Amino acid sequence: MSNCLPAGYPLLLLALLAAVACSSPDVDNSTQVFDAEALEAWRQEKDREFGGSQSPLLAEDRENFEGLRYFKPAPEYLVRAEFAPFARPEIVYLQTSKGDEQRELLRYGEFRFQLGGQQCSLTAFKYAGEYAKLYPRHLFLPFSDSTSGRESYGAGRYLDVMELSDDDIYYLDFNMAYNPYCAYNYAYSCPLVPEENKLPVAVRGGEMTFAHR
Repeated sequence: MSNCLPAGYPLLLLALLAAVACSSPDVDNSTQVFDAEALEAWRQEKDREFGGSQSPLLAEDRENFEGLRYFKPAPEYLVRAEFAPFARPEIVYLQTSKGDEQRELLRYGEFRFQLGGQQCSLTAFKYAGEYAKLYPRHLFLPFSDSTSGRESYGAGRYLDVMELSDDDIYYLDFNMAYNPYCAYNYAYSCPLVPEENKLPVAVRGGEMTFAHR
Protein backbone atom coordinates (compact mmCIF):
# COMPACT_ATOMS: atom_id res chain seq x y z
CA MET A 1 0.00 0.00 0.00
CA SER A 2 1.45 3.35 -0.90
CA ASN A 3 -1.14 6.05 -0.41
CA CYS A 4 -2.51 6.18 -3.97
CA LEU A 5 -6.28 6.26 -4.13
CA PRO A 6 -8.85 6.72 -6.86
CA ALA A 7 -9.91 10.36 -6.75
CA GLY A 8 -13.50 11.16 -5.87
CA TYR A 9 -14.40 7.91 -4.12
CA PRO A 10 -16.66 8.04 -1.01
CA LEU A 11 -14.65 7.89 2.20
CA LEU A 12 -16.41 4.69 3.24
CA LEU A 13 -14.79 2.87 0.33
CA LEU A 14 -11.29 4.25 0.70
CA ALA A 15 -10.22 1.88 3.48
CA LEU A 16 -11.14 -1.07 1.28
CA LEU A 17 -9.38 0.36 -1.75
CA ALA A 18 -6.26 1.43 0.10
CA ALA A 19 -4.87 -2.08 0.43
CA VAL A 20 -4.80 -2.54 -3.34
CA ALA A 21 -4.41 1.03 -4.55
CA CYS A 22 -0.70 0.80 -5.32
CA SER A 23 1.59 -2.12 -5.85
CA SER A 24 4.40 -2.74 -3.40
CA PRO A 25 6.26 -5.88 -2.36
CA ASP A 26 6.56 -7.40 1.10
CA VAL A 27 10.17 -6.81 2.10
CA ASP A 28 12.45 -7.82 4.92
CA ASN A 29 14.27 -4.61 5.85
CA SER A 30 16.54 -6.44 8.28
CA THR A 31 18.41 -8.50 5.67
CA GLN A 32 21.45 -7.43 3.67
CA VAL A 33 21.21 -10.33 1.23
CA PHE A 34 20.63 -9.26 -2.39
CA ASP A 35 18.41 -11.78 -4.20
CA ALA A 36 18.11 -10.99 -7.91
CA GLU A 37 16.14 -14.17 -8.59
CA ALA A 38 13.46 -13.33 -6.01
CA LEU A 39 13.28 -9.77 -7.33
CA GLU A 40 12.73 -10.97 -10.90
CA ALA A 41 10.04 -13.40 -9.73
CA TRP A 42 8.22 -10.55 -7.95
CA ARG A 43 8.44 -8.38 -11.05
CA GLN A 44 6.94 -11.13 -13.19
CA GLU A 45 4.07 -11.52 -10.75
CA LYS A 46 3.47 -7.76 -10.75
CA ASP A 47 3.37 -7.75 -14.55
CA ARG A 48 0.78 -10.52 -14.49
CA GLU A 49 -1.37 -8.48 -12.11
CA PHE A 50 -1.03 -5.37 -14.27
CA GLY A 51 -2.26 -7.31 -17.25
CA GLY A 52 -5.37 -8.50 -15.39
CA SER A 53 -8.81 -7.10 -14.74
CA GLN A 54 -7.79 -5.26 -11.53
CA SER A 55 -4.97 -3.39 -13.25
CA PRO A 56 -4.64 0.38 -12.72
CA LEU A 57 -3.78 0.75 -16.41
CA LEU A 58 -6.10 2.52 -18.80
CA ALA A 59 -8.03 0.15 -21.06
CA GLU A 60 -6.08 1.23 -24.13
CA ASP A 61 -2.77 0.59 -22.37
CA ARG A 62 -3.88 -2.81 -21.12
CA GLU A 63 -4.78 -4.08 -24.61
CA ASN A 64 -1.18 -4.68 -25.69
CA PHE A 65 0.51 -4.68 -22.29
CA GLU A 66 3.69 -6.77 -22.27
CA GLY A 67 5.15 -5.74 -18.93
CA LEU A 68 6.49 -2.77 -17.02
CA ARG A 69 9.97 -1.40 -17.56
CA TYR A 70 12.58 -1.89 -14.84
CA PHE A 71 16.19 -1.03 -14.25
CA LYS A 72 18.43 -4.07 -14.19
CA PRO A 73 18.70 -5.58 -10.67
CA ALA A 74 21.80 -4.13 -9.01
CA PRO A 75 23.22 -5.01 -5.58
CA GLU A 76 24.56 -1.47 -5.05
CA TYR A 77 20.98 -0.26 -4.58
CA LEU A 78 20.51 -2.41 -1.50
CA VAL A 79 21.85 0.05 1.05
CA ARG A 80 22.49 -0.02 4.77
CA ALA A 81 20.57 2.80 6.45
CA GLU A 82 20.35 4.16 9.97
CA PHE A 83 16.87 5.15 11.08
CA ALA A 84 16.16 7.86 13.67
CA PRO A 85 12.53 8.50 14.70
CA PHE A 86 11.77 12.15 15.28
CA ALA A 87 11.41 13.22 18.90
CA ARG A 88 8.14 14.94 18.02
CA PRO A 89 6.48 13.40 14.96
CA GLU A 90 4.03 15.84 13.39
CA ILE A 91 1.03 15.70 11.10
CA VAL A 92 1.79 17.17 7.67
CA TYR A 93 -0.19 17.52 4.46
CA LEU A 94 1.50 16.49 1.23
CA GLN A 95 0.25 17.86 -2.06
CA THR A 96 -1.08 15.19 -4.42
CA SER A 97 -1.18 14.68 -8.17
CA LYS A 98 -4.67 16.17 -8.00
CA GLY A 99 -3.74 19.81 -7.42
CA ASP A 100 -6.70 20.56 -5.14
CA GLU A 101 -6.10 17.58 -2.84
CA GLN A 102 -3.72 16.93 0.02
CA ARG A 103 -2.85 13.75 1.92
CA GLU A 104 -2.58 13.71 5.71
CA LEU A 105 0.51 11.86 6.93
CA LEU A 106 2.66 11.64 10.04
CA ARG A 107 6.20 12.93 9.48
CA TYR A 108 7.81 10.19 11.54
CA GLY A 109 11.58 9.85 11.17
CA GLU A 110 14.65 9.93 8.96
CA PHE A 111 16.78 7.34 7.17
CA ARG A 112 20.46 8.20 6.61
CA PHE A 113 22.61 6.22 4.17
CA GLN A 114 25.35 6.33 1.56
CA LEU A 115 24.36 6.05 -2.10
CA GLY A 116 26.36 6.81 -5.22
CA GLY A 117 29.26 8.01 -3.09
CA GLN A 118 27.13 10.64 -1.36
CA GLN A 119 25.56 10.96 2.06
CA CYS A 120 21.78 10.90 1.62
CA SER A 121 18.69 11.04 3.77
CA LEU A 122 14.98 10.36 3.32
CA THR A 123 12.12 11.35 5.58
CA ALA A 124 9.80 8.48 6.45
CA PHE A 125 6.07 9.05 6.81
CA LYS A 126 3.39 7.02 8.53
CA TYR A 127 -0.29 6.90 7.76
CA ALA A 128 -2.62 9.02 9.84
CA GLY A 129 -6.20 8.57 11.02
CA GLU A 130 -7.90 5.25 10.32
CA TYR A 131 -5.03 4.10 8.10
CA ALA A 132 -2.69 4.25 11.10
CA LYS A 133 -4.71 1.47 12.73
CA LEU A 134 -4.65 -0.66 9.59
CA TYR A 135 -0.93 -0.21 8.89
CA PRO A 136 0.80 0.63 12.19
CA ARG A 137 4.28 -0.54 11.08
CA HIS A 138 4.24 0.79 7.53
CA LEU A 139 6.76 3.51 6.67
CA PHE A 140 6.22 5.39 3.42
CA LEU A 141 9.23 6.83 1.54
CA PRO A 142 8.33 8.93 -1.51
CA PHE A 143 11.48 10.08 -3.33
CA SER A 144 12.83 11.53 -6.54
CA ASP A 145 16.37 11.47 -7.91
CA SER A 146 18.33 12.64 -10.93
CA THR A 147 16.69 9.99 -13.16
CA SER A 148 13.24 11.48 -12.46
CA GLY A 149 11.68 12.88 -15.62
CA ARG A 150 14.28 11.10 -17.75
CA GLU A 151 14.58 7.38 -17.09
CA SER A 152 12.05 7.18 -14.25
CA TYR A 153 8.66 8.74 -13.56
CA GLY A 154 8.95 12.52 -13.35
CA ALA A 155 6.90 12.93 -10.18
CA GLY A 156 9.07 10.45 -8.30
CA ARG A 157 8.74 6.93 -7.00
CA TYR A 158 7.86 5.18 -3.75
CA LEU A 159 9.57 2.75 -1.41
CA ASP A 160 7.76 0.85 1.34
CA VAL A 161 9.45 -0.12 4.61
CA MET A 162 8.22 -2.19 7.52
CA GLU A 163 9.24 -0.65 10.85
CA LEU A 164 11.52 -2.87 12.93
CA SER A 165 10.71 -3.14 16.61
CA ASP A 166 14.20 -3.51 18.06
CA ASP A 167 16.76 -2.17 15.59
CA ASP A 168 17.74 1.16 14.06
CA ILE A 169 19.68 -0.44 11.18
CA TYR A 170 17.69 -1.18 8.02
CA TYR A 171 18.53 -2.35 4.52
CA LEU A 172 16.65 -0.30 1.94
CA ASP A 173 16.33 -1.97 -1.45
CA PHE A 174 15.86 0.65 -4.16
CA ASN A 175 15.51 -2.20 -6.65
CA MET A 176 11.97 -2.36 -5.30
CA ALA A 177 11.19 1.31 -5.90
CA TYR A 178 7.92 1.59 -7.81
CA ASN A 179 5.75 4.14 -9.56
CA PRO A 180 2.60 5.52 -7.95
CA TYR A 181 -0.60 4.61 -9.79
CA CYS A 182 -0.96 8.15 -11.12
CA ALA A 183 1.96 7.28 -13.43
CA TYR A 184 -0.43 4.97 -15.29
CA ASN A 185 -3.86 6.48 -14.79
CA TYR A 186 -4.93 10.09 -14.16
CA ALA A 187 -7.90 8.86 -12.08
CA TYR A 188 -5.60 8.17 -9.12
CA SER A 189 -4.57 10.72 -6.53
CA CYS A 190 -1.03 10.15 -5.20
CA PRO A 191 1.17 12.13 -2.79
CA LEU A 192 3.95 14.12 -4.44
CA VAL A 193 7.54 13.95 -3.27
CA PRO A 194 8.35 16.64 -0.69
CA GLU A 195 11.44 18.79 -1.20
CA GLU A 196 13.32 17.06 1.62
CA ASN A 197 13.11 13.69 -0.22
CA LYS A 198 14.70 14.77 -3.49
CA LEU A 199 17.92 12.77 -3.68
CA PRO A 200 21.03 14.32 -5.27
CA VAL A 201 22.03 11.04 -6.97
CA ALA A 202 20.83 8.78 -9.78
CA VAL A 203 18.87 5.77 -8.53
CA ARG A 204 18.95 3.34 -11.45
CA GLY A 205 17.13 0.67 -9.50
CA GLY A 206 13.45 -0.20 -9.47
CA GLU A 207 10.78 0.78 -11.93
CA MET A 208 11.37 3.00 -14.96
CA THR A 209 8.95 5.25 -16.84
CA PHE A 210 5.78 3.69 -18.22
CA ALA A 211 5.25 4.05 -21.96
CA HIS A 212 1.60 4.91 -22.56
CA ARG A 213 0.07 3.79 -25.83
